[in-house]
Amino acid sequence: MHWLKLLSMTGLMIVYIALSKFNNYFADGSDHILIINLSSGFLLSVLLLKDWRTFWVLLLAGVLAHSWLGESVEVAVLKATATSLTWLGVSRWLSHIDPEIPLLANASSYLKFIFLAACVGGAIDALALTVISIAFELSFATDYWMLFRRLWMANILGVTLFSPLVLVLHSLTLDQLKLPHALTSLLYFLLALVLGQIGMFGLNYVGWALPADASWLFIAVLLIAAYTQTYIVSALVLCFALEGALLAQVNVGLFAPEWQLHQLNKYHFTLVLLSILSMIFTIRFKNFQQEIMALREHERFYRLITENIEDFIAVLDIRGARIYNTPSYARLFGNVENIKGTDCFKEIHPEDKEHIKDVFSRTVNTGKGEWTEFRFILADGSVRTMESRGSLVFGEGDKEPYVVVVSRDVTERKLIELNQRIAAIAFECQEGMIVTDAHRNILRVNQAFTEITGYTADEVMGKPLEMLRSTRHDAAFYNLINESIAYSGVWRGELWSRRKDGQEYPEQHTLNAVMNDKGEVTHYVVMLVDITERKLTEDKIKQFAFSDPLTQLANRRQLLDRLEHGIEQGKRDKKKIALLMLDLDRFKEVNDNLGHKAGDELLKQVADRLTSRLRSVDLIARWGGDEFIVLLEDIQKQGDVAKVAEGIIMDMNKPFNIGRYDDIKIGVSIGISLYPEHGNTPEMLREQADIALYKAKDNGRGCYAYFSEDLTLVTGSKSEG
Repeated sequence: MHWLKLLSMTGLMIVYIALSKFNNYFADGSDHILIINLSSGFLLSVLLLKDWRTFWVLLLAGVLAHSWLGESVEVAVLKATATSLTWLGVSRWLSHIDPEIPLLANASSYLKFIFLAACVGGAIDALALTVISIAFELSFATDYWMLFRRLWMANILGVTLFSPLVLVLHSLTLDQLKLPHALTSLLYFLLALVLGQIGMFGLNYVGWALPADASWLFIAVLLIAAYTQTYIVSALVLCFALEGALLAQVNVGLFAPEWQLHQLNKYHFTLVLLSILSMIFTIRFKNFQQEIMALREHERFYRLITENIEDFIAVLDIRGARIYNTPSYARLFGNVENIKGTDCFKEIHPEDKEHIKDVFSRTVNTGKGEWTEFRFILADGSVRTMESRGSLVFGEGDKEPYVVVVSRDVTERKLIELNQRIAAIAFECQEGMIVTDAHRNILRVNQAFTEITGYTADEVMGKPLEMLRSTRHDAAFYNLINESIAYSGVWRGELWSRRKDGQEYPEQHTLNAVMNDKGEVTHYVVMLVDITERKLTEDKIKQFAFSDPLTQLANRRQLLDRLEHGIEQGKRDKKKIALLMLDLDRFKEVNDNLGHKAGDELLKQVADRLTSRLRSVDLIARWGGDEFIVLLEDIQKQGDVAKVAEGIIMDMNKPFNIGRYDDIKIGVSIGISLYPEHGNTPEMLREQADIALYKAKDNGRGCYAYFSEDLTLVTGSKSEG
């Protein structure tokens, strides 16, 4: 980008040299002293806008400009150096005093610029050039004060007219250069220029009673200042200055008499005053327009806020009468205009009214507001809970202050808070509760969870819910739970869980999915109840219902249920069932001679021997007294039943040890019935086995017999063989 910078610097040099040459067209014919120095105004504005390195470019341009005007190299260097250093110092001085001067954003910055740059800076430059002119005898003037004054006024006029134009043009935005704005500004410029000609040419149309003086220039400038931008005003005044000088040279116009006498006081005074007044007016007028626009913008924003804000804002007098209410009050009253001037305490719940009046009085007396809650009764009788805070605002002058009240409807929030308090109490109930995220990582647990599982909240926070799973359930079981959650959002049932110490326990488990408005799962809530005690109770009840309390064997009910189930399965799968009815021999003698306790102990030992002899899938039941029944399912061969019977007889023939009696001998007789040969109902099989039992007893006890005599002989012979 160095070539762009080089091109920019070259352009500055060309403009500066051209302006220096252009200045000579407005020189006083008597001694060629400038009457307007545009190059000084350009030099100052560029040094204000650019960095100090631009100084060397402008210095070189100054040397070239003076050389082009026919001055010697020595004089050209001296004049260019003096002028460049003067305006460099002035630009740095201005930037130090007020950094906003280049922007000309306000009248104060502009006046500082005129005084310090045009008056002081122009005087320093004029003094330096006067000294150089005297030293090299460059002027025919012998009145050095006149020479200094003419140079000074040329600088003042150049800086006053041209520097603001350059500074303003530099700060233009693209919006200001758009075609509609540019055309409008051009039309006003031409109109103002026409009006200015009336004064510039010194025309006096008697029929119109028009004054032939500079007032028309002021009218033209003020006209364009009111409707266009600052740069148009600056350009118009510059046009008046150049045109006035050109006309005066040909002895035409308002300033021609001065030109002939080589007295340009009126010209300088008029143009400087015109420039200063027009710029101040334009700046102030634009600032005023910006303030109006800002106020309108603020008003628009205020209207947008008040029309869309959910809160209620009211302005009240110090007695509580409504002066203004935001449109949001329409949600309470329907029409905001109808409540103007009404009492603000009228709709407050009677139980809250005195309290609110006290708060309002404290706000009026102390100027300090405080948040307070109260109930507000609507026209339909419904009650809303409101939260308000008032502030005292003082009016202008002697006007009494106002109270600005900001209120909001907190009915729903209070309901939510109430529900949250209820939920918090419910969360700490006797049921264990777990809250997880959508990935089932634990977020929160209650105290009941800790008491059930042994885990504290810190120990499970952020951990997966699966850490509580038992080994008793396979993956298929948990897949069913997930399918239920996906379908209905909830699963309820019993499962086994694991405590911190590894103990597994039964649990009543409820898993609920919490979803957002889009139907996406955001959380899960688990409720769990330890049902260990309940299960133990159920087992005890079940044991009492299906077990013999003395021997802990199955009782009649369990036997019949199992036998019925076995028959149904046998019918379906073509399987055989054997029912063995056992009756202890000589049990009555033990019971009568050794007592009931010994008899009970003997029955228990019999039950133990039967349990040890048979398979775990076989059912052993105590039918009553000293009678037992054995149910054998899935019989492959009939000989297997005989082997079981023989094994039982052998075990029962062994001596029993009861207390101090270690040689108690009993025996057992067994009757056998088979399904389906001997019956297809539990009652028939039992009756046939009972008949077979009597056959065994008739055969001499200590043996077994089938319901079918032939079957007994066959199995017996096989056994003997």
